[in-house]
Amino acid sequence: MKNKKFNKHNFFHRIIASPFVFCIILIAHNFFVIKRFWHFIKFGGEFVNFEMNERKTLLEIFDMLKDIKEERDSNKQNK
Repeated sequence: MKNKKFNKHNFFHRIIASPFVFCIILIAHNFFVIKRFWHFIKFGGEFVNFEMNERKTLLEIFDMLKDIKEERDSNKQNK
């Protein structure tokens, strides 16, 4: 069941604190946007999926696909 009752306890304190809380939230969101923009510039289209701890995994997948392609090319040349 939802609580639809208005919480009047410390209401005026919350009104006084609300501009400061708003600024903190705005700064946090701006930092997030700047961080994502930097990752887009640095990593290109994979900035959403890329994390520093995944670099080795991505490199391993790329090497595996490269090896598969080389094997296919060598099998085609041998035939």
